[in-house]
Amino acid sequence: MPTTGIVRPVTITLAFWMLVVSAVLPLAGIPAALDWMHTYLRAAILEATAPSGRAKALTFIEQFNATSAPLVWISALVGIAVSVLIALGIRAGMNWVRILLTVFAGLSLLGYLGNAAVALMVSIPRAVMFVPPVIVYVFSILSAILYIAATVLTWLRPSNEYVAARRAAALGGGYLR
Repeated sequence: MPTTGIVRPVTITLAFWMLVVSAVLPLAGIPAALDWMHTYLRAAILEATAPSGRAKALTFIEQFNATSAPLVWISALVGIAVSVLIALGIRAGMNWVRILLTVFAGLSLLGYLGNAAVALMVSIPRAVMFVPPVIVYVFSILSAILYIAATVLTWLRPSNEYVAARRAAALGGGYLR
């Protein structure tokens, strides 16, 4: 049985596009996050070094700004590449990729819940907290929702049947060889 004759269900196609969008969406918030990070760092370092009058603080700030932006962009692009490869594996009906996606989604969900628990348990005065721009949170939350929804879609019945059919086709029409 050729693998091209298997019809891809809507759940897999939708999961694929949700994964691609969830990978690319946070890119829109990176400029705002970098600007916030540089502004926060400048203010924090200048405030901390003002009593001592050290001039090296400004040099450090400039070095940090020069190296942090490329590192953030490169790590974001590597993350996108990994996510798109996972999305392509889901689209191809690879079960091990679906399991890997589920593990990643579970770990992400644990991280989100842990961050929420810490935020609720620890009361940090608003004056000491440097909150990133809201747009960064919006893109992050939307990306997480899409990622988890895509993971759920890969385990629905049509997706399970598609993965089983792709595996059967790859094994020559059956599970016994």
